[in-house]
Amino acid sequence: MSSPVAPPVPDAPVVAPPPAGGAGGGAPVVVGRPVRRGFPWKPVGWTALILVLVALLVFVLAFTRPAGSDTPYSPDNPDPEGARAVAQVLGDHGVEVTEVDSVQEAYDAAAAGETLVVAPHPGYFEPGQLDALAQVKSDLVLLAPSTDTLDELTGGRVEAWGNREGRTAPQCGAPAARAAGEIRLGAGLNVVTGQAEKCWPAGDGSGFAYVRIKDGGRWIHVIHDASLVRNDTVTDEGNAALALWTLGAREQLTWFVPDLFDTSMIEGPDGSGEGGEGGAGEAGSAVDPLPRAMEPAAWIFLLTALFLAIWRGRRLGPLVTEPLPVLVRSAETMRGRARLYRAVRARGHAAAGLRASAAHRMALRLGLTRSADATTVTDAVAAATGRSTEQVAHLLYGPPPADDGQLTELARSLDTLESEVHRS
Repeated sequence: MSSPVAPPVPDAPVVAPPPAGGAGGGAPVVVGRPVRRGFPWKPVGWTALILVLVALLVFVLAFTRPAGSDTPYSPDNPDPEGARAVAQVLGDHGVEVTEVDSVQEAYDAAAAGETLVVAPHPGYFEPGQLDALAQVKSDLVLLAPSTDTLDELTGGRVEAWGNREGRTAPQCGAPAARAAGEIRLGAGLNVVTGQAEKCWPAGDGSGFAYVRIKDGGRWIHVIHDASLVRNDTVTDEGNAALALWTLGAREQLTWFVPDLFDTSMIEGPDGSGEGGEGGAGEAGSAVDPLPRAMEPAAWIFLLTALFLAIWRGRRLGPLVTEPLPVLVRSAETMRGRARLYRAVRARGHAAAGLRASAAHRMALRLGLTRSADATTVTDAVAAATGRSTEQVAHLLYGPPPADDGQLTELARSLDTLESEVHRS
């Protein structure tokens, strides 16, 4: 007597069961899961797409950016915080205005008999850069300078005392002050040593809005409040007169708008570092390996590198599938599984597989849903075959066979029951 062959459980994902009622070899099936077809592009395609999008963004920004600069206090900035109005009026009166954004350009452009205006700096000047600005031969106009800038460029003669306001008369003899008259500017400058013209004292006399000192053959003008050159406040009271008289005293005006990332002339014009004289200072020592102006750029580069490392790092994606080299027929798979069941004497598991497959096929034949319970399947099969519900329930859901003979008899009975359902 031949050994029984148990068909696989219907939910097994390895192979598809053979057609109902078939005997012998079925259609060939592929062992393994179906291949999911995702987006066909490779990483090279994604990289090219990103580069194209970036290029398109740069192109759009290049042709849609507003005319002029958007840097505060820039003579080419038409916005409220810019200074184009003052620069255009100076140009109409014969003053040639040249905008620079690095210490090197300012040092090279400012010559004797000219004027160098230093706009407010958003960051820090290195000691070597301040030493270079202090050595220019042109007149200096300092707009709202920082404490370090004020101390270095005035030789320690002027210092800042805070910010106080008050609408007062100039109370000094400077031509620009007499032309401007009463103004409302922040006053916080104080002269420490030497002779200087101090204009527009605060209400309590603790500070001044404008200081002019003589330094050899040049003048140094210090203005505590830089709002007098802004487009939105230049027409307030005497702001325009003070700005035009101070900046337009010479025919050549170099307008220095410091760049936050400017690293030119870190060591000064004579190669000196901090201290200015006698060779390199301590600015490049191991204690401070980067200039202060480079620290924001270093953080930006570090964060960019971290983002790229995360973006390009190994990521868990979908499983990679590959075609299998062998096609296995369903009948051969069934025989192999049956031999395994026989080898371990798994009669109960083999019987459960036979019953589950038969019940599933008969339920489909009778139009039942996959969620139909045992009672529903039993009643439907009994009604279709004319058998009693007890007999059908015993065949489909009875106890496991005790030996190979009972397993063989169960397989034949299930096959007969299924053939009766198909004939009904």
